[in-house]
Amino acid sequence: MNAPVFRDDIQGLRALAIVAVLLFHMDKNTLPGGFVGVDVFFVISGYLITTRILADLRAERFSLTAFYLSRVRRLAPALCLMMAVTLAAGLVVLPPQELEELGETTLATILLLSNIDFLRLESYFSSAAEWKPLLHTWSLAIEAQCYLAFPWLIRTLWRNAPHTLVPVLTALAVASLALSQWLAVTHPAEAFYLPTSRMFEWLTGALTALSPAGFTIRHRRWVAPVALTCIIVMLAFLKSGMVFPGLTALPVCVATALMLQSGSETPSRIHQWLGKTPLRVLGDMSYSLYLWHWPILALARTANGGEPEFVDSAIVLAIILMASALSWHTVEKPMRRLPTIKTGNVCAQAATLIAAIAAITLAWHGIPERFPSDARALFAANGDINPLRSRCHAEHALQIAYAGTCRFGDAQARPDVAVWGDSHASELAVALGERLSPLRRSARQISASACPPAAGYPRKGNDQCRSHNEATLAALSGDPSITTVILTANYLRYESFGLSELAAGLARSAATLRLHGKTVIVIGQIPLYPFSPPSAAGMELARHHDPERLGQTLEAYRSQSRPITAALRAIPGIVLLEPEQVFCARGRCLLYRKDIGVLYFDRDHPSLKGAALIAERIAPWLSGSRD
Repeated sequence: MNAPVFRDDIQGLRALAIVAVLLFHMDKNTLPGGFVGVDVFFVISGYLITTRILADLRAERFSLTAFYLSRVRRLAPALCLMMAVTLAAGLVVLPPQELEELGETTLATILLLSNIDFLRLESYFSSAAEWKPLLHTWSLAIEAQCYLAFPWLIRTLWRNAPHTLVPVLTALAVASLALSQWLAVTHPAEAFYLPTSRMFEWLTGALTALSPAGFTIRHRRWVAPVALTCIIVMLAFLKSGMVFPGLTALPVCVATALMLQSGSETPSRIHQWLGKTPLRVLGDMSYSLYLWHWPILALARTANGGEPEFVDSAIVLAIILMASALSWHTVEKPMRRLPTIKTGNVCAQAATLIAAIAAITLAWHGIPERFPSDARALFAANGDINPLRSRCHAEHALQIAYAGTCRFGDAQARPDVAVWGDSHASELAVALGERLSPLRRSARQISASACPPAAGYPRKGNDQCRSHNEATLAALSGDPSITTVILTANYLRYESFGLSELAAGLARSAATLRLHGKTVIVIGQIPLYPFSPPSAAGMELARHHDPERLGQTLEAYRSQSRPITAALRAIPGIVLLEPEQVFCARGRCLLYRKDIGVLYFDRDHPSLKGAALIAERIAPWLSGSRD
């Protein structure tokens, strides 16, 4: 059995993992697969924790209470400091909506549930991941959840049926891997955030600790280089859009396990290299680096209004290194030397104070009073949405029958226009209803989350989309009152699932509707933003800058939407409205106009004001819609 001996080569492996994560988070193009550094950490953690628990069990000194207190002493002090500084910085630089979310996620982090909270926030209307200062704590939450269950399981099996320890853990690992693969294909967010779909990585490390000790010297000469090469290849060539974790994560987990096992006896040259001072020091600081790099990057993006430029990135990296070094030397190392009970009391008091401040920011909705009234008016655009959205828009687990869909416009008029799409149809239906009402006409809203109006489209992660589209197409085709159907979606959201299949589904929907005498209008891809336009516009105004300068260039928009636009232009017989006619002028696409206000309520949904501009462009095609 492996002894709980400190190993410099494991610190070197940690160093490689944290550098990979840092490079990936700073620029995904630098190291596309850098995100698997977290998976390396999971395997290492499972290995070390199991090694320590088994050593204590064999010596008959294992205590669950002592184990949990040791984890608190090791992890909580630096985590509390990071949360306190992040919350303080958020009070200065974050707009209300983002500060409110930071308050919520801070509380979830303290409760060891941030992975579940971020899964809940994984929606159309949450801010982009790159702007959430505590998003990285999802992995710490999974670690903590493993700490809660795993030691109890090991102790129980060791004392009552030690011969079942390896078979039980193997069965759990296989079950977790199977679940992870299924979720990665069908429900990617759940696969990413749930501990059950990540547990096989932890258990890979645990089973490594339980395996027979070491390799022969001859084996170590080729096992370590091959395993390290596998890890490096995964870091270099995996891409974040791939099915993950599941089977895709298995090679890096196995390679990490081989590195751990092959270095458990006499170190090979690879292990000796990993144990060298520069890598070992980075490995020692890896926890602090992980804690500090993400909130600093996220807050820098907020302050900069986007990704930092190269020079700014160098400054941000320097700040990350300094903050991590300070955290390591002034908090992480000293707190390890304090008595466990005293450390626990200090952390409990700190967590209570942090939770109280976080609760205030949550209860006061991000404290908008920090900003002048004109900026608050722009922040409020995040509420410029369909007032009946919760009733009229079908969320993932909800389907609304055609007869029960909402109508906007003249309440006495039978709808002759239908707006069919994903959530982008919701505000457009309201805007069209306002234009049709004076004409004693109305529009019907048919919208479902993450479900483009593409007949037969196999939307992964949304099992009900295909049946919803088939039912909608049949109902619209058979409704003689509907003479015009408007198709709209955020097509870029589905590009990774297959653009050709999406285009074919849209073409099929359009062809069927035209066969039944309907005019089909397709709204093209709107400009998207990696941040919340209401928050960005409000912050610009608060800084005494012009929010109109925030929009992306027309060239950037065309480059991003070109494949979608080409696919839509190829659909025969439709009227295509290209959104650059609505949102772009003089070489720039705007998210704010002085004469109108903020045109989006979140990063990719037009607000009611923005939807009204689209409705204005559509109006000429609707003038003859009614017989």
